[in-house]
Amino acid sequence: AAVARYQVPAPGLKTADQLFIGAPFALSPDGSRLAYVANVNSAEPVLMLRNQGDITAHQVAGTEGADNPFFSPDGEWIAYVAHQKLYKVSVDRGAPVELAQAQPVFAPGGTWRGNGTIIFNSGPTHLLSVPSEGGPVDTVATMEPLTYAAFPATVPGTDVVLVTECSNNCAHMDVAAYNLRNRQRKLLLPNTARAWVLPGNLLIAVRVDGTVVGGELDPAALTLSGDPVPLLNDVAMAAGVTPEMSVSGNGTLVYLPRAGASDDVTPVRVDRAGRVSALDPAWHDYLQYPSLSPDGRQLAVNILTQGRMDIWVKQLPAGPLTRLTFDGVLNYRPAWTPDGRSFSYSSDRDGLTHLFLLRGDGSSQPERLMPYDTTQVDESLWSHDGKWLIYRAGVVNGKRDIYARAATGDTTRLTISASANFDEYTPALSPDGRWLAYVSDESGREQVFVRPFPDAGRSRLQVSTAGGTQPAWSHDGRELFFVSASDSLVAVDVSGSSASGFRPGVHRALFSLQAGHIATLAFHRSYEVTPNDQGFIMLQATGATRNTDSNLTIVLNWLDEVRRQVRR
Repeated sequence: AAVARYQVPAPGLKTADQLFIGAPFALSPDGSRLAYVANVNSAEPVLMLRNQGDITAHQVAGTEGADNPFFSPDGEWIAYVAHQKLYKVSVDRGAPVELAQAQPVFAPGGTWRGNGTIIFNSGPTHLLSVPSEGGPVDTVATMEPLTYAAFPATVPGTDVVLVTECSNNCAHMDVAAYNLRNRQRKLLLPNTARAWVLPGNLLIAVRVDGTVVGGELDPAALTLSGDPVPLLNDVAMAAGVTPEMSVSGNGTLVYLPRAGASDDVTPVRVDRAGRVSALDPAWHDYLQYPSLSPDGRQLAVNILTQGRMDIWVKQLPAGPLTRLTFDGVLNYRPAWTPDGRSFSYSSDRDGLTHLFLLRGDGSSQPERLMPYDTTQVDESLWSHDGKWLIYRAGVVNGKRDIYARAATGDTTRLTISASANFDEYTPALSPDGRWLAYVSDESGREQVFVRPFPDAGRSRLQVSTAGGTQPAWSHDGRELFFVSASDSLVAVDVSGSSASGFRPGVHRALFSLQAGHIATLAFHRSYEVTPNDQGFIMLQATGATRNTDSNLTIVLNWLDEVRRQVRR
């Protein structure tokens, strides 16, 4: 049959949530149905379903909070993750059915096997199995330490599952094969973000740069017969981690072209009414986690280039951009000291990820902070008087906790918020140093909480009511900002707070991040408050129509073309 290519609109397509970065869409095995995650009229993303014979998609009722859809082998059910649980829902619009507790994971994934079991990743070091009709959950594979599991995929007719193995923050990704019967593992494809095996042992894989390759798999030896053949080179990678692509067994391909993706962003200034203006129109790149110096004159960011992540400092508004880190592979999440001369940041320059201090003009060598502490640190901030260093340690789900140490004198570690089964992250300290805001998922979704500081055990108050993340304080201490589950920036009046108690007042939604095409990332704040409290430094997606009118590319009979290329 002839290969046909065309585009399908996916209004409101959601590809990077605050907590999850799962696959945004999936095809049914016969290619007749497309399920995708979208922001439509609800406060949370929902599942949308479009049948091949329909002009438009319809919302699947009861799927609020959905992420990472995947189909049953007969195409009659869709499994997905929502609110820390694994669900399935009938394509005939029945009510969702809860199958298992699924801890929130970075890049969640699942695969529905032909024997009636579902393999999914949970608490990223494990692969779990649950009967598709519900029942006991079993651990079927355990990753190596500091290795994350993502995007499991069944090898048809075998006990083998392909799994993407991620290093810290998925800076390095490989695809390995796990035999669920004998528990053996074999590396299959290095530098690869995701892979599928289709009938006839045809393997399709997406490299970390968005290039798609194909080959023939020997399922017994778990090897490829020859080098993979390049097939496509323009698949979008959400947050540089998740391939925005799906392929069905009947030969249909769907993907989001890189031209419609939001990996490249532009730093912008957004006023309290949501009006956007570029800091430097010529400046756009794969930028993450902006950190504004106390005087507002310098912006530190981490930039991903050629598999490396480094800290760069921009002189605002249109001055030079200078690279300041050169060691290791991952250097990220800078946080300025109160005097604006230096910043702390996380780096793997000595092997594991620890916290370092560096002069903002690059005139010093990186200095290891807390050298006696071997815990991995992924977030840091300084109190406004410079007396406290506050940080978040731990990367495994349920093990992200917040601590503090005095900068001088007694540097004994203080526990600010830590629990055995839930995550706490994104700390933000009030200007007067009395209150610490942070995010916790203890209720089953991200919410913003506030504790007194440094005596954090004295009280705890939930501030957000319907989901919230990325807290930040105004410089005058009279407002607390956070991003709601509906992607609005919310301002909370906290002017009534005092030493005797924290008293949040009126919540007011300032503007929609979606409307301004503002990019957000998980586990750390993606914006800064300007020194006059009248605006914000944010990251705007370069693909300006990203969340309002995304077009997916559909290719029919694609595998016939692929098989010819692979065999040739």
